[in-house]
This record gives sequence, C-alpha cells and structure tokens, in this order.
Amino acid sequence: MTRQITPSRSNTAIWALAFIAALLLAVPGRTITTAYVNDVLIFLDGANRIAFGQVPNRDFHTALGPLVYYLPALGLWLTGRMGGALPVGMAVLILVLASVFVHVLGSRLRPMLALPFGAFLLLILALPANLGDPLSSVSFAMYYNRIGWAALALLAVLYLRPQAPDAPHWWQDASCAAALVLVALYTKITYAPTAFALLLLFALDPRQRRWAGAALGLVGCGMLLVELVWRGSFAHVQDLIDTAKVSGQRDVQLLVRAVLNNFTDLILTLVLAALALYRSRSLLDLCFYGLCIASGILIISQNAHGWGIITLFAAGVVAAETHLRYAPAARSWSGAPLLFWLMVLPPMVKHAIGLVLYACMALSNFGTPLNLPNFTDVRFGRLWSPGDNGFTEKYIGTFPKGASLLAKFDNPARVLVLDFSNPFSAGMGLQPPRGDISWMHWGRNVSAAHHPAPSELFEDVAIVMIPEIGINSRQLEELYGPFVAGNYQLISATEGWKVYVSRNGQ
Repeated sequence: MTRQITPSRSNTAIWALAFIAALLLAVPGRTITTAYVNDVLIFLDGANRIAFGQVPNRDFHTALGPLVYYLPALGLWLTGRMGGALPVGMAVLILVLASVFVHVLGSRLRPMLALPFGAFLLLILALPANLGDPLSSVSFAMYYNRIGWAALALLAVLYLRPQAPDAPHWWQDASCAAALVLVALYTKITYAPTAFALLLLFALDPRQRRWAGAALGLVGCGMLLVELVWRGSFAHVQDLIDTAKVSGQRDVQLLVRAVLNNFTDLILTLVLAALALYRSRSLLDLCFYGLCIASGILIISQNAHGWGIITLFAAGVVAAETHLRYAPAARSWSGAPLLFWLMVLPPMVKHAIGLVLYACMALSNFGTPLNLPNFTDVRFGRLWSPGDNGFTEKYIGTFPKGASLLAKFDNPARVLVLDFSNPFSAGMGLQPPRGDISWMHWGRNVSAAHHPAPSELFEDVAIVMIPEIGINSRQLEELYGPFVAGNYQLISATEGWKVYVSRNGQ
C-alpha cells in the first residue's frame, strides 16, 4: 500500500525546508554579489544608519518601507559584520515566517499542493537573486520584492476555507493574515493595496468574515503600534509622493511586456482557474482570480524584474485545491495538481540550484572584497556572465582611493556621495548625515524636475564626494554642482574622486 504524506509530515517538511534555507544563508555569514553592487550598498548603508540611531523617513528619505532597513540592521547587530547583515537578516525573517507558512499551507492545502508551493515560496525568499535573472546574477539587490511577493502569495492562500470545516483556531488565521499584511505594508507600499484588497475579499465570505474582520483590526492595531515607535508614517507618505512624481507613471507598453514575459504562467493560471470555476460556479472565486492576475500584472510593471508574477502561482494553487474539493467523491485523482506542478517545478528547481550555488560561493570566499575596511565579507565576483563589460570592477576599484582621501581627515563623518549610493559610511563605519536620501536613482526617484532641495539635501553634510566613475554622478553633478561649488571648498580632485569640504565648518 502506498504511504501518503500526511498534513503533519507536510508541516514538518516545511519547517525543515525553512531551517535548511536559513542555514544556507546564515552559516557562511558573507554577502556575495555578482550583479547590482550599487543596490546592495543601499541596504548596507541603511544598516549603518540604523546602527547610528537613525530612523527611516525621519532621519533620511526613502520610498522603501522601514523593514527593508531594519532587517540588515538586525543581521549586522547579530553578527557584528557587514557581510552578515543581509544573509542573516533574511535567515531570521524566514524562520519567523516559517510558523505562518505551516499554519496557512497546512490548514488550506492538501500535502500534494502544500509542499511544492511552500518550497517554491521559501526558495524565493532565500535565494539572493532578482526574480527572473539568470543564476549567474547573484545579489541581494531589490530583495524587498521577493518578500512582498511571498507575503502576498501566502496571504492569497487564506482565501480557501480551512480543510477542516469546524477548525476552532480562527484567531490563528487572523494573526497570520495580519502579519502578512504588515510585512507587505512595511516592506514596499506597492504590495499593500493588494494585501488589503485580499482581506476585504475574504470578509465577503460569510464563513471567513469573523477572522478576516479580526485581521483588519489587528492590522490597524499593528500600524498604530509601529507608528508609536517609528513616528515616520506621514514622512513616508511624502517620500512616496515625491518618488511618484518622478517614476509613478506607467504606460500600456509596460503592462503588455509584463504579460508577455509571464505568458506561460498566465495561461496555466487561467486554465486552472477555469477548471475550478467550472466546479464552483462562484462569483467570489472569479473576483479572487481576477484580483490575483490584475494586481500581479500592475505590481510587476512597477518592478525591475520581468518574470515573476507570484500571485499567479497563488491563484493556481488555490484553483487546483478548489478543483479537487469539488471533484466527485468517486474520483480520487484530478489533473489539476499536474498542471500546478508543471507551473511551479521549473522555477523551484532553478531557485534550489541557485541557493546551493550561493552557499558554496559564500563558504569558498568566492570573489574579492569591496576594498573598504568594513566590507571584507562583502565580496564581488563574476560567474559566466560578462555583465556590464567591466564597469563594476572599475567602480569598486575607486573605493580604496576614496577611502584614502577620507582617511586624511582627523574625524571624517557625514559624507554624501553624489551618486546612486554611498559606499563609504557603511564601508568605513562613518557617522552618516541626516536629512539626505538613501539612494539617488536618476529617473526613478530623482530627476531634473523633481529632486530634494539642495538646502535640505546638504543641510547636515560635511563632506561631498563626486566619483568620476558612477551611475548617476554626471547628472547629479550638473543638478547640484552649483550649490556644492558655492557652499563647499574643493580640496582634492585626484584620479577617481572630487572631494569638497563645507565652508562653514559644520
């Protein structure tokens, strides 16, 4: 007789997968990147800011949620090393969310669906790579998108009624849903509207209304509690408005591209949804599938990755489970799980290979350090992809010269790098300025028409550094150069860097 996987064994397997994924990140305790070095520097700079007591949106401007900065800060606090900030921070998040995974998937899905979907989401969280990128592009860049997608997908599974109709622990549903909504909200605001829309959709189901209403109440209490500690909500909204003025517009071309890049997943989701709707004949189900598909396309059109509408996979697994629940009792098998496995297995295998590859690279000291004192465990190297034709090596190669220029000051502090990101505050353990912006990405959160006022951006800046090799340095120097020349004194213009010191001795 074939031994079936029971729900308890399925839950144990999900716990084990979460623990293994966390170990593969945390044990090496190094940050390896083969792409998007500038993006990684944003989060390391953020961890350094938190270590110096700064608070996101109150002490520096950012359109990202505070969790994006506090996670690497937690990793830095636990390990004492910048190299451990991001991998250990993510490992902690995975372990914290593991109990949510177990409850949501164990209460809603049968093991044949819960296991692959749980593994799929855990690997998305664990693998340091932008969704859709090749395995050669290893990086913690934009890691907040992976958190947001995983939170939404897990939340969407709660649309299903519990497998045990008389399950008494409705408060667990409410707690897990509230936790997922808060994670989405304080990671990146892009994911919050869909999270709230899902909760409202759940409340339309009379049998789930109790816990969905409680979840909304818990979310409200959580937001009040966070605001009491953070006190940055209104400043965050203003930062979001300022960013939207630069890059808030989306055209039809981006939406079409998102559909084409995810066409196979979309077709499989539509087939699974059609099979489920044929059985359930539910208007609410139709609204659920429509929300997952439409919101996913809108979200990915605002992200930097082309593949990876993870709400499609959530809709697919809900449809497969629904189809099985409505199947005639005489039929013990359905093709719906096969369609879902066909959808989820290829990316799951890819992400599993990528995570093992990352752990091997981190354990073997792959790559070279980023040439700053605190970045000995933050390493860059290339795999088989030519990447940016050597730009990153040239960019990183200027760090030692910049550090030596700063070392000439008795007590260098409050340094602003007029470029995409600042490597020196975190890389040298320097006190960061207050009132500046976490990163400056031309065309995304800074433009000629919309940008922070010079008097605000440079209010607490003692030293301005302008790189010769940078992402946005030329545009930013044209924008802020006259203010810098009038308020700062040029003391060095050696190969690679211009260094200005405040004229008023601040």
